[in-house]
Amino acid sequence: MIIASYTLDFVSHDLSVIRRRCSRILVLHHGETVENSATADLFANPQADYTRTLLDAIPLPDPDQVWA
Repeated sequence: MIIASYTLDFVSHDLSVIRRRCSRILVLHHGETVENSATADLFANPQADYTRTLLDAIPLPDPDQVWA
């Protein structure tokens, strides 16, 4: 029996891309971890100001749309 497991580090400043590709997100700011959580949790309730800044930088197709 062969059991395969893998991890992929995907680096991007565009959280909209990360949201579609990753189940967990680790947010770094100046090389320090500011947030580490499941993708859905991070988008619903970001804990760090820097994470909120990154989320706010994502252009939404509909200006009245929100992520949560």
